[in-house]
Amino acid sequence: MISISLPIAYLAIYTVLSFPILFIAFRHGVHGLLGWLYLFAFCTLRLVGSGLQISASKSEDVDKIATAALISSIGLSPLLLATTGILHEARFHLRGNSGKKTGWFLVFLIHFFVATGIALIGVGSSTFKPTHTKSSDHTLAAVGMIILLHSWVAILVWAAFTYFARYKFLAPANYHIGLKLLYALFATLPFTLIRIVYSTIYVFSRSAALNPLTGKLGVRIGLILIPELITCLIFIFAGLTTIPDSVIESPGGGTSGGQRYGMKRMNGRERG
Repeated sequence: MISISLPIAYLAIYTVLSFPILFIAFRHGVHGLLGWLYLFAFCTLRLVGSGLQISASKSEDVDKIATAALISSIGLSPLLLATTGILHEARFHLRGNSGKKTGWFLVFLIHFFVATGIALIGVGSSTFKPTHTKSSDHTLAAVGMIILLHSWVAILVWAAFTYFARYKFLAPANYHIGLKLLYALFATLPFTLIRIVYSTIYVFSRSAALNPLTGKLGVRIGLILIPELITCLIFIFAGLTTIPDSVIESPGGGTSGGQRYGMKRMNGRERG
């Protein structure tokens, strides 16, 4: 039997969080669009999954239960990709256009790994059915989760490299925007790791207590809801506190909002 209290909470929480995320995506401009739109996609998946859970609780449809559990697991993908996008935005503010091609290559590489992992989990979706599962499907889903875990490690390594290779001589506001976003990203990584490890353990063990829909309520709150919610709230707080005054394109190839904001602050000091 699927309880609908938690899905209803998901609907309320992620409906509310979707609005500030869209606002942040709009205000951060083109350099931040990738990360914030993926974070919005994560919220959307959570809303869809919650709707399916409520529907499945009424009909006890095995296929709906499996689909809702699958969506719960693949919801990790936009969360990882949002982290990658926000890291790319932070990197732009900390390093400017230095290594731009390398940055986009790493974004593409992580996207490729995450997409591959999700595809394997999708093909092995029968793993999430309460009935008998093919051993081959179980293997595919397990490999997919391992790939997502390695994607998390790749993000951690890239974030650490970005921190140690930052350029302190950039515009002050640029530097502080990038640093705030990077610190927020580091703060979220333990929570996304908890979420990935939980899903990995469930796929390998298929323990009824760890089932993302019908498992123990404490497990679903502590290992799914709370880590994801904290991750979203940290990113939203960081996004709202790093909104530049304006985003103005210059004829020479573009000035980010952070650069413009930095020049305003420096000019203000000179006048004073």
